[in-house]
Amino acid sequence: PSTLSRTRSKRTQDIRSPEDFARLPLADKQTINAQREAMVTQQFPRARLIKTASGGSTGAPVSLYHDPDFVAAYRAVKLRNFGWAGWRPGDAWARLWGAPFDVAPHQRLKQQVWDGLTRVMVLPCWDLSEATMAQYAGRLRRFRPEVIEAYVTPMYHFARFLDARGIAGIEPRGIICSAEMLFDHQRDLIQRVFGCKVFNRYGGREAGDVAHECPAGTMHLNTENYYVEFLRDGIPVEPGQPGEIVVTPLDLFGMPLLRYRVEDIGSPATGSCVCGRGLSGMAMVEGRVQDLITLPGGRSMPGEFFPHLFKDFPVRQFQVEQDRPDHAVLRLVRGEGFTENHLADL
Repeated sequence: PSTLSRTRSKRTQDIRSPEDFARLPLADKQTINAQREAMVTQQFPRARLIKTASGGSTGAPVSLYHDPDFVAAYRAVKLRNFGWAGWRPGDAWARLWGAPFDVAPHQRLKQQVWDGLTRVMVLPCWDLSEATMAQYAGRLRRFRPEVIEAYVTPMYHFARFLDARGIAGIEPRGIICSAEMLFDHQRDLIQRVFGCKVFNRYGGREAGDVAHECPAGTMHLNTENYYVEFLRDGIPVEPGQPGEIVVTPLDLFGMPLLRYRVEDIGSPATGSCVCGRGLSGMAMVEGRVQDLITLPGGRSMPGEFFPHLFKDFPVRQFQVEQDRPDHAVLRLVRGEGFTENHLADL
């Protein structure tokens, strides 16, 4: 409440420069969860708000509201970035991505319509057994997507499977990886197996796609849509120096997200990119690393399973510790309204 009071004392006329903007307090996940309803724009029609949630890859889920204009801007920049990877309107693309619970029940029909109109094939990645991956390989060879979008670890795991089995014929123009840190050995293998460039992307459910790699290899900030700061002890860092990533979406008016602490570390890029796009660049220094979880019977699933599972439950924090292949210990900090029914559902 005290933070919100200080924020209300600022008038829009007071914010005329980046230095003025930097006087606003930082917003973190705990503040958003505690003050979510108070952060909604007072005169914005409540019926137009779209509730969403981040799974919390750092262990702290957060739920918030988007609005239709933000969703439109987010999708526009997403498709612009897809164009960097070789996609054009009307081209098919595939997603090695979520599962049925990853889309809220009331949004599933809308998502199915969107996927159909944009020629998207969704391949759930929560059960990557050899039988499943063999089936996916066949579907992709028939579907022939121009771009494949995927979590890093499942894509790397799938590429290793194709490489070991000698399966060819999946030939996209580009592969877009996100949600986890992309390491050089993973990029190298995926590029060799699929014969195309791998493009890194940085973002999250709270704010959308903040940055995307160009064909020249620079991670460009989508500066038309986001104001991004890199801070150390609240002070902007120099280019090439690591700092905490703080994001402000410029199109989110229903519930403005000002100076949001993403809880990741990155650095502003030095110099300009030869691609000529003119967008500022960044580099990830330390990202969200989710390990591949090995299951009995040779099955596996990405660590991203758990953030996406918990995002729609009133959970403040979680920790999952796998102590043997067939057993894991789950620790939860229950949020307000968490009931035994929620526990049974989980």
